[in-house]
Amino acid sequence: MTRPYLTLIPILALLCLALSLAARALGSTHPPNPALRGFVEGCEDKPQPCWYGIVPGVTAIEDAPSILAQYRLNSELSQCSKVCQQKSGSNKGLKPLVQHQHFRLMA
Repeated sequence: MTRPYLTLIPILALLCLALSLAARALGSTHPPNPALRGFVEGCEDKPQPCWYGIVPGVTAIEDAPSILAQYRLNSELSQCSKVCQQKSGSNKGLKPLVQHQHFRLMA
């Protein structure tokens, strides 16, 4: 009774291996998701977590806007600043994370 199972196990293992290799090969042909681009660009020689070359605890707060300007993200940063300020005004006790195109540490 166990003999058919013993012959089936290696066949299933090879099938799983073949499917895994095929999925990996197919996945490597697709470009990375654009939403994840910021974690790759500017982070080639930096430790993770890194976003567009900004590493928490390493990059100076004053340098962040100029780094983001290289990737044309200043307008998005100022939009985020407005949203954070609006939300902080309506939610008592919350402070904005981004203000005046500069990062601010939360207290």
